[in-house]
Amino acid sequence: MDTPSFLAFGALAIAWLLGLLGVAAPLDVQAQPLHNQAPVVLEIEGDIEPDALIRVKVSGLQEWADSERQSAWRLVPHVDGRPLKGSYPSGVSLREGWLQFHLRITQDNEIGWVDLLSPPAFERFVAFSVGPEQGDAFASRYHDGSDRLARVIVIRPGWAATAAVLVVACALGFAYLAKHTRLLLDTADLGADGSRPRLSLAKVQFALWFFAIFTSFLVIWLTTGRTDSLNSSVLAILGISSGTALGESFLRNANGATSAQRTERQADPSRPPAQFWAQMKDLACDAHGASIYPLARSRPGGRAAP
Repeated sequence: MDTPSFLAFGALAIAWLLGLLGVAAPLDVQAQPLHNQAPVVLEIEGDIEPDALIRVKVSGLQEWADSERQSAWRLVPHVDGRPLKGSYPSGVSLREGWLQFHLRITQDNEIGWVDLLSPPAFERFVAFSVGPEQGDAFASRYHDGSDRLARVIVIRPGWAATAAVLVVACALGFAYLAKHTRLLLDTADLGADGSRPRLSLAKVQFALWFFAIFTSFLVIWLTTGRTDSLNSSVLAILGISSGTALGESFLRNANGATSAQRTERQADPSRPPAQFWAQMKDLACDAHGASIYPLARSRPGGRAAP
């Protein structure tokens, strides 16, 4: 082969190699994933609290959905690394990279909300992101600095102050009635000496249970927004307390003084009012001394009631 032919063959071979590399390079680029990095949470609109609407800005959301072949409608919020199961988006915009969540407490995520909202406080700050329900959460850069914390509203101060005023007003009104009326007194049993009526242990117990349940209901409502916390167990406790008060009143009427005697003694205006500590002693003592449940009161005529 002469020199010109050899040079022509070499140039042709080099051109063929360059053309092959030019075709392979675009193929290699096309084989790469459509996105260079995982989605990142950039912004949160709204406060995190039960029954609230929030919007989350996520970069690279559409590329992630296309490349991973997953649906953005199956993403859930992640709070301190714990997914709120079942809290799927109520709105999705892949083009703009927005997710909207209606944060509700359900049976699936109730444990996560309990950890998030306890112990009771006005607010706290947590690490927030979104991600697959059974996978890792996306990275978050919605806050300057390394903490990347979002605010959680546990109890709103205004509602807490309103509830506190309501409880205090009810307690003061009840205390006034208990002091100036026979609201908590056992009118069927006037004590061993017949000088004054005694406090009814059953009525006091019923009043304490009522205020405990009422206050607990307000705290749960302020924290979670739920009004279905009065379950059958709570109602059963309240029913037992009220049944005890009715049963004790029935027994006192059956074993105590007659109606005419009770009316005559209760109408006596000269009887001095009982002191506070004397009434407190009524809850732990009967006519014969300290008793775990003061049922043994003296009947008229000196006989002890059973």
